[in-house]
Amino acid sequence: MNFALSALALAVLWTLAYGRTELANMMDETEVCDPKTGIVYKFFPQFRNRWDLARDKCQDDGGKLATINYQGLHRRIKRHINAYPDTLTPQGLGYWFGLNDRIEEGVYKFVDNEDFVYTEGWYSEALGGVMVSQPNNNVDEDCHGQDCGQLWRRPKSGPAYDFDDAYCLELKSFICEYPAGTGGCVIEA
Repeated sequence: MNFALSALALAVLWTLAYGRTELANMMDETEVCDPKTGIVYKFFPQFRNRWDLARDKCQDDGGKLATINYQGLHRRIKRHINAYPDTLTPQGLGYWFGLNDRIEEGVYKFVDNEDFVYTEGWYSEALGGVMVSQPNNNVDEDCHGQDCGQLWRRPKSGPAYDFDDAYCLELKSFICEYPAGTGGCVIEA
């Protein structure tokens, strides 16, 4: 009991001294570091939000929806998801990240308007002998189509967590990124 009170007091003091964002960026199993840039990626597997609300939550916490724009980072994030039970089963079968084509169909950008250059991350699978590839801008459930990027938990057995365009109003978990220097991330020399 004494230990629990000490831990709680330490957490309160940390929050008062360093603020919410610093506390949120302490490295744990819901976070991964990109040693190439020093950026910290924090997973929110327990939350379910629309894409725009996930974007706002990241901004309110001092970050932004994650930019996954090269293969090494995509692989690191996928390995991290598959390594920890807390991140393995996101709400809504996927994680929102900052990719979208909401302004111009087929022209993908990130939330900070950075161009999307890593196109090898899209998901594809054979369904009934036909290869189905993403993005497909499916309009079955929304006439505007699928405009927001997710790391999709597909296939259900041994999920790859590759990119998929999804309906922005779906409720999903999300990944925020925080600038270098805000967490325990060390840049490799």
